[in-house]
Amino acid sequence: MPQNTQQPMTSNKPYLLRALHEWIVDNGCTPYLYINTQAKHLRLPAHLADENPLVLNSSPKACKDLQLTNDAISFQARFSGQVFTVHLPMDAIIAIVARETGQGMTFEWDGPTADSDENNNSHSEKSGDNGDKQEKPRKSGLKIVR
Repeated sequence: MPQNTQQPMTSNKPYLLRALHEWIVDNGCTPYLYINTQAKHLRLPAHLADENPLVLNSSPKACKDLQLTNDAISFQARFSGQVFTVHLPMDAIIAIVARETGQGMTFEWDGPTADSDENNNSHSEKSGDNGDKQEKPRKSGLKIVR
């Protein structure tokens, strides 16, 4: 077997997310993103910060200016009638599934949480103080159903 002298490859997660998002939309289904709200550098409406995992509709009808980059997913959406910019780092994405069929993919999450970093300089717009809670991030209860 040849030795690998190349630099390590980048994560395939953003590429898989883009492909699955396109596949779900092309098949007339609604892409749902499952988000770990304990991840660092999230930008969410404050009232959604305590939901974990959080499920967001990322369909073209629900999102404006959807951008799926290698680092994050960002878009504008309405929450309680107000437009809000959402920023989801790749580490925060737990899964993407089609609402109608449940088909999609879950991802293993092994990144740091906002609670685990004492010097967190997060740009999160989450509210509330979870200083009393020292919970480990829950494993996703999701599984692929075909």
